[in-house]
Amino acid sequence: MSSSGDVRRPASGRARSKMAVDTTWHGGCSGSRCGAHFAPTHTKEFEVSIRNALSAIALAPIVASTFTLAAPAAHAYNPMTVGNCSVVTWPSNPRVILHVLELDGFTVDMEDAMLQAMEDIHAQVGAVGGSTAAITGFTLSATPFTFRTAYNDAVPTIHVGFTNDASQADGAAITYKDSSRCEITSANIQFMNPSSSDPDLVDWRFGEPADEGEDFWLDDHNLNTSAYFRISYMHELLHGWGLKHSPDSYSMMNYGTRPFANMEDGKQVRPLPDDREFLRDFYPTGVVSRGIAVLNTWFTATNVVDAAADQDGLCAPAKGSAWDAWNAGFCATNPTTLVCPGEWIYTQSAIANNGSDDLDVEHRLWFSLDESWTSADLASPTIRYYTVNGDVSSKQGRMFQVPSNAAYSTTYQPIARVSGTGSDGSIKSDWIPLRGTLTIKSRVQCGGFKSGAMPFEQAGQFD
Repeated sequence: MSSSGDVRRPASGRARSKMAVDTTWHGGCSGSRCGAHFAPTHTKEFEVSIRNALSAIALAPIVASTFTLAAPAAHAYNPMTVGNCSVVTWPSNPRVILHVLELDGFTVDMEDAMLQAMEDIHAQVGAVGGSTAAITGFTLSATPFTFRTAYNDAVPTIHVGFTNDASQADGAAITYKDSSRCEITSANIQFMNPSSSDPDLVDWRFGEPADEGEDFWLDDHNLNTSAYFRISYMHELLHGWGLKHSPDSYSMMNYGTRPFANMEDGKQVRPLPDDREFLRDFYPTGVVSRGIAVLNTWFTATNVVDAAADQDGLCAPAKGSAWDAWNAGFCATNPTTLVCPGEWIYTQSAIANNGSDDLDVEHRLWFSLDESWTSADLASPTIRYYTVNGDVSSKQGRMFQVPSNAAYSTTYQPIARVSGTGSDGSIKSDWIPLRGTLTIKSRVQCGGFKSGAMPFEQAGQFD
């Protein structure tokens, strides 16, 4: 697997002949600032600062060109099309060029954070198992950025730039396609410049939730009018690889609250199974891959062709009388987070099979005194078993019983943990704190409670 940290000589591109070229524009939604959309230490090319690059050039006008929308496609993922091509792909892996001329509102620290964010996202695309997709190089350019003009580079290239034009979407991409060869010829990605004073511009957060003093399992794309650049860049970069918005599947090509994974620094924004399947199908190695994640968001499908489904945070665990909506405040109607040992809790989790192999999943709920899982935490006696097919995400509404040895008058952090066993017997595991806490009532308050069976109507709720 290669990452953008490996700056190599890009593969030679095919000679470009005159052709019928289709362009597809993907813009982020504005107003609510939800237009979201895309890795190792900096390479030698970043030893020259952005400001030094800017000092060597003069401003130049930006020339715009016309573009059209692509026709819809019917797949679990939603690939770009042109003419008779049901999908278009790069002839070889592209490089990324960041245009620095139009950067405005950046401090030196922000510049460094942006470069690191882009490198991290490149690395996560390159880390998709069973796929050859990778960014071949990442360089800076002092030439003007022209969003709506094809660059016609000699090698496959994704150009990235920024703008102060508040009429533009927070993030947007244009992909140029050759209908005679079903190939992507170039792609442009544009973001709004950051600004802390102009409400029409985006105050980008280039780090991850911990960098902002936030919890990854509670965070979302838009936070206090700020947006996480890594989520947006992943979305736009996947446009650059040939994906349209996903109207009816769990994908980084949705809008709204895309998830942060329980991973080490730099790896929390990752393609979801739907995105991975596309990269494996059209940039394949043929190697079987395995991986699992448990996440805290899900999506609401839209009937609008090529529109993006909206993701939202999953509900908080609670005791109650019946299932509530998965994106309600709590997972149960008539909810309470005050419970007794032996009572039943409603929970929701999203299970992402990040590999191509089917996984037999063991799903458990743990009660922790902090926000990290260890085997010393209290485990619910309830164990849920199910299968999640390769390249599939599944929303699991499951009930779990409070451990009989839970301490009275104690608050616990519920943690969902899943282990998936592949066809080769290997096991992949992940865990995530759920979006709320549960407090065990006092011994007096729980007096006389008897552990009971789960009522029939509470059996489960999952997609």
